[in-house]
Amino acid sequence: MRSLYFLMVVLIPFAGIRAQDPTVISLSPSVTKMIYEVEGSAQLLGYTNYCDRAMEDGKAVVASQMNVNEEKILSLDPDLVITTSLTADRSVRALTSLGLKVVVLDMPESFGDLCDQLVDVGELVGKENKAKEIVRNQKARLERLQHKIPDNERPRLFIQLGAKPLFSVIPDTFLHDYIELAGGENIAAGLTHGSITRESVLARDPEAIFIVMIGAAGEEEKNNWLAYPELSAAESGKIFLLDDDDTASPTPEIFLNILEEIIERIYY
Repeated sequence: MRSLYFLMVVLIPFAGIRAQDPTVISLSPSVTKMIYEVEGSAQLLGYTNYCDRAMEDGKAVVASQMNVNEEKILSLDPDLVITTSLTADRSVRALTSLGLKVVVLDMPESFGDLCDQLVDVGELVGKENKAKEIVRNQKARLERLQHKIPDNERPRLFIQLGAKPLFSVIPDTFLHDYIELAGGENIAAGLTHGSITRESVLARDPEAIFIVMIGAAGEEEKNNWLAYPELSAAESGKIFLLDDDDTASPTPEIFLNILEEIIERIYY
């Protein structure tokens, strides 16, 4: 569901945005990916240094994970800056104080929210029809994927996001939908925050573990879990690494790529 905050931010400044092919700045990896997915990359002027998709196209880097270069963004003269609620309020205020039009998208809490957000981004860059076509296709793909899931199985799953501290996917996040839509049971379903101890994970005994960590750190965590032979996931060898960038900042299509991988790993 689109947030009221999104609608309020969009409706007020949009009168001054050019109707066709508005130029945009993206301050979010997921937003950058969505712009590319709806075929709006030609309109993208700048991105953050952690938006991998735009690097090879030679777009201007206008922000890091910690800092937004407001002056650089202003010099590019975009019609619109699109970001998410992860961007610091002070940066949003600084951009608007410079006369820039900024849309802040709430963080999605489900696959459905991701689909809504793709349509929102498509509308913002003048590619609404393309975005709606993608959403229709991906929702149909989801139905096909779920037909692959065996009936009467509800495997216990753990998706690990960090090691120090140990961090788990919890409900009311789109990451939790990886588990729900794969027909699994989240061992952290009763938690209200993501921090969890290794002892608690062992006690909940997941049947499969998916680690969302980069490079050597992910391999190290996989080996840590394999060192517990009494752990069901270790006994069956169902401990896997997932691409951290795609898993944590997906578009609907990327989300289903990850979901398909999870389903294949669990059941086949």
